[in-house]
Amino acid sequence: MSTFTRKAISTAATIAVASTALFFGTTAAQAAPVNTNHTEITRSNYHAFKAQRAPYFSISVKASACRDCAGIPGRAALKIDGRLQRVRHLQNGNITFHVSRKALPNNRTAQIGVRIFPTRDSRPEKVVLFDVRDVPQVSRGEKIVRAAKAIVGKPYKYGAAGPSAFDCSGAVQYAVKKATGRVLPHQSTAIRNAGHRVSTPQVGDIVWTEGHVSIWIGKGRVVEAARPGTDVRVVGIWQKNPVFIRV
Repeated sequence: MSTFTRKAISTAATIAVASTALFFGTTAAQAAPVNTNHTEITRSNYHAFKAQRAPYFSISVKASACRDCAGIPGRAALKIDGRLQRVRHLQNGNITFHVSRKALPNNRTAQIGVRIFPTRDSRPEKVVLFDVRDVPQVSRGEKIVRAAKAIVGKPYKYGAAGPSAFDCSGAVQYAVKKATGRVLPHQSTAIRNAGHRVSTPQVGDIVWTEGHVSIWIGKGRVVEAARPGTDVRVVGIWQKNPVFIRV
């Protein structure tokens, strides 16, 4: 009995759906006849969690005697970290298991195994293993914060919007475009009007006061391009009555 392992990891970035195709056994030109002692996993896919945080992921496997052969009859068993979860019959050699996010230990990492039991005793069993890691998705606001922090240390220059220098609205414009693709106007009042006002800020929101804007990064801090002679910096919020804008 052979064992195959494939790691499939979802990334924030993709983040919408990541999938990989794995092929095992002989090629079509080398395919063994149906009546030989052979079981091949001709297709197995790991579909990662969607960006909208779907509550489950799926694993699909097809078993056949060769790459281009029809699927074989039999059963498939799903295991998570070696513990049997359920057994189902193959449908024309195909099986898809939906695995709840809650099934991962602490919602983090697990080894998912699918074992194929062909009906014909002459064919060997086959196992496909996946090391699955649930990667938390990065929110829109967090992406904006990361883009803003990446320009910390760049010099202030009036009218500049990067990538080597910035003024206050240029820094905000640059971070939002870099993180989300949205193009904001390069003027503080116009930026205020481009979003909607919120009473409680979240990371990535814009802090507006007359003539100045910055990016809220949480814990009372902002990223801002303040004035000539300074660099883009992380500072504690200093405005007394700021307006928080979400774009």
